[in-house]
Amino acid sequence: MRDRMMGAPGSKKNIAQHPLQIENLVIDGVATRRYRPAALAGQVLPTVLYFHGGAYYGGSVAGAEMLCRALADFAGCQVISVDYPMAPEHPFPAASLAYYRVLNYLHEYADWYQTTPAGFVLAGDSAGGGLALTTAYLDRVVFATNWVEKLVLNYPDVPGARIEDTSAGIEFKEFGEQMRALF
Repeated sequence: MRDRMMGAPGSKKNIAQHPLQIENLVIDGVATRRYRPAALAGQVLPTVLYFHGGAYYGGSVAGAEMLCRALADFAGCQVISVDYPMAPEHPFPAASLAYYRVLNYLHEYADWYQTTPAGFVLAGDSAGGGLALTTAYLDRVVFATNWVEKLVLNYPDVPGARIEDTSAGIEFKEFGEQMRALF
């Protein structure tokens, strides 16, 4: 089942128009793939953390490859696609905590990763959109680190969630107490 979650037919076309530096990295124990425009090598770039879809038990960075290439090329940014620990072997909140660890590590070692220590963009599709939202919640509400600047969610898997923008940041009404109970 997991092997079949490799993106929609036609999602394998590379639409990036410029050379990219692509490398597999392990960031704080989490497998990732980084995409950077080759023409911007050595420059500090904004970072998009991309969360792939796959119903929380499938999908992979390989399935999001062409989307991440296009995003890095056309947005002129660094994209780090994160391979999350999947259910059922790794139940909630393992994936969200893995993403937050990557976010924390990028903040701590921003110079090495040639990025800014805050102002991260979290993006994802389907289950990845839900994980991006949960990671933003960890950033804003649980740990109050405020490193995430924007969310880009493509058909996120967040059934019934209501999001309210408050002066303290983002509040997720349905998940607040459940998430607080974890920490």
